[in-house]
Amino acid sequence: MSGTSAETKPCPMCGQEIKAIARKCRFCGEMLDGSSTDQAEIWRDGKLLVMRKGAELPYRCIKTNAPADVWLKRDLSWAPLWVLVMLALSLPIGLVCYLIVGKRAKIRIGLCEQRRAARIRAICVAWGLVLLGVGLLFYGLASANGVPDSPLWWLVPAGGLAIGAGVIVGMSLPGVIVTRRISENHIWLKGVHPDYLASFPEFPGE
Repeated sequence: MSGTSAETKPCPMCGQEIKAIARKCRFCGEMLDGSSTDQAEIWRDGKLLVMRKGAELPYRCIKTNAPADVWLKRDLSWAPLWVLVMLALSLPIGLVCYLIVGKRAKIRIGLCEQRRAARIRAICVAWGLVLLGVGLLFYGLASANGVPDSPLWWLVPAGGLAIGAGVIVGMSLPGVIVTRRISENHIWLKGVHPDYLASFPEFPGE
């Protein structure tokens, strides 16, 4: 056995080569010495997952509870409903309110290869529909050239429908979780697999 092989070992969770004396995998964050992990800072609150900011989720697919194959980095943002109302009523005032009371956080979620591939396909479909819609919209406007009875006017509403369909597909991307709330110390997430959620204790409250 070579010296390099003797000094490394595969992580039991992700299979990556790590140092034989490592206590924690540098790829997936799994603790290898039986000590507690950041999961002590993750809970369930009904159908929601609650985690402390900065906590590391386990290296399992958050959508299927299967072993994960990749990490997906997410930049989360959240603001109270009244801020969204203000944005709809007055964009400048709403933006100021959002900057003052809005909350942000960064997390990593595990995804299995099946969900990762489905996510990529959905992203391609979403962008394809949006680009098709934009093309139909501008081509219809340019070809009609201001003629009300032009047979190409139908391309304009068809383009709008394609753009709307692309937005809907993008909002329902596989692997996407919904941010329900962010406080000073905690994050509430929706869309987590029930078995994944059941592995955590009940949230004791802030």
